[in-house]
Amino acid sequence: MIYLGADHRGYELKEQLKLYLEDTEWEFTDCGAFEYDEADDYPDYGGRVASTLQQNLNCCGILLCGSGQGVCIAANRYRGVRAILAYDSDVVRQGVKHDHANVICLPADDFGIEDIKEMVRTFMETEPLEEDKYVRRTHKLDELG
Repeated sequence: MIYLGADHRGYELKEQLKLYLEDTEWEFTDCGAFEYDEADDYPDYGGRVASTLQQNLNCCGILLCGSGQGVCIAANRYRGVRAILAYDSDVVRQGVKHDHANVICLPADDFGIEDIKEMVRTFMETEPLEEDKYVRRTHKLDELG
C-alpha cells in the first residue's frame, strides 16, 4: 500500500499521479489534500502519511510539496519513517537500496508528471539491500530520537 499526500503546491501533481497509479498494480490511499487550499500546511500531510505509515511499516509513502523539503522534514519526525528528497531516479534507487527509504518526497515546483512517474516507478521497483551494513544502519536510524 502506498500512502499519498500533498499540500497545495503538490496537489495538482498528486491528482495526476493518482491517475497513473490507478493504471498500475500498486494500491494507494490518498491521505489528502482532498481539494486545493492555498492556506493549507505541508506538516499536516507529511504527518498524516508518516503516522499512517507507522502503523504498517511494510507499506510506503509518496509526498509532494513545492520543494519536497517541508514534507520530508515532517515525515522524518516519525520513528520508523525514512523519507528522502527525490530529484532523480538514481537518488531514489540509492535511497531505497542503501537507506531503506520508505517515503519519497517530490518537489512539485521542479518536475512534471513524466519525471514524477519515473521516480515513483523506480521507488516501487527497487528493493532494499539486506547486507549487514545497510540493515545495521537502518536499525540505528530507528533508534534515534
